[in-house]
Amino acid sequence: MNLLGVLIAFVEWYDTAVTIAFSHAIYYSFFPNFQKELAFKTELLLITCSCLGKPIGAYLIGKFSDNYDRLQAAKVSFFLMIFCSFFIVFLPSFQSIGYFSLFLFFIIKFIQGIAVGGNYATSVYSIEQSNQKFFISSLTSFSIFCGFFLANTFHSFFYRFDQSFYNLFAWRVAYFFTIIFSLPIFWLINKESSLKKVINYEENKIYNNETFEFFRTCFLVLLDVIPFQYFHVFLPNYKRLILQYNETLIQKGIFTTLLTINIITPFVGKIADKFGPMFFLKSSALMMIFSFFIFHYIFENFAKFFIADIYFGVMMAFCYGTLYCYLPMNFCKNSRARLSGFALNFTTSIVLILMPVFSNSIEKYILHILLFIGTFSFALLSIKDKSNVF
Repeated sequence: MNLLGVLIAFVEWYDTAVTIAFSHAIYYSFFPNFQKELAFKTELLLITCSCLGKPIGAYLIGKFSDNYDRLQAAKVSFFLMIFCSFFIVFLPSFQSIGYFSLFLFFIIKFIQGIAVGGNYATSVYSIEQSNQKFFISSLTSFSIFCGFFLANTFHSFFYRFDQSFYNLFAWRVAYFFTIIFSLPIFWLINKESSLKKVINYEENKIYNNETFEFFRTCFLVLLDVIPFQYFHVFLPNYKRLILQYNETLIQKGIFTTLLTINIITPFVGKIADKFGPMFFLKSSALMMIFSFFIFHYIFENFAKFFIADIYFGVMMAFCYGTLYCYLPMNFCKNSRARLSGFALNFTTSIVLILMPVFSNSIEKYILHILLFIGTFSFALLSIKDKSNVF
């Protein structure tokens, strides 16, 4: 069982989750003191900036991975990502060098985004090397949320400290752990490279037209991206800055969703390996559709209710246990990492760019957005095509 992609995903998303969890402290270090609503938009922008480079990295490093060597691509992208994290740990604050610190932060996060986009090739490699493709993919998703869980645990721990220490140093300590976690992975990449494995691509498979599959992938990714960005990026900061919620309540909601996802996702992957992914993918889309009717008509504000955290945790687990094996394996070997990785990261970047722009409307229309995405995704998953991949 090849777990390289699983471990890299853990470190990659732990680093991302640190940016999200500590966004308020990072904002304090690199921005002047804006008014509340502008500060909220700025914190969303902090999270967005690293995603702008992801489609570039996914395409360029993915192309190298498809045509030459997945492991060498993984080594380059992972090293660049960790180098950027190291630089951020020691980056001077706004109080020290003014707006130049802000400029450096955005440049470093953009470069890191290029590296993170390239890391997708490693997940593709791990899936290809396994006979339990959906289970390996589900473990990758499991590791992502373990990274989020750990980052939020660090945040809860450091939030109890003195406020000045939290704002200036806590996030730097959390980032430094990215470097520590990366050391055994460099050893593992070198060990895997020395084995000189030959990737066994599937034979006698019929694939759909690449253009059709690319656009279908771009939309199906929204089954993950919209709920993920809403529940783990937008909503916690909205509660924190706009609604002035107690931090403990915010963290309880996050942990409830993460725990639900982590418990269910590996089981979904195991079952999908035996019976196929369609039941869970369509169930995720249907749950997204039903969420509009359940939470729009039964609850006045679904974000306040514990049941919503469980419901969306199950919905996202169905998605994470299947989607990120289903999407890349629908492409042929010479375009798998490049096109599926670019589609994933391009869609994510567009959503993240639009989030600060429409931040005033998201809370009002999120259920309508989920209804549309769920309905259209279910229709795309129901299309009969010529592919015999699954």
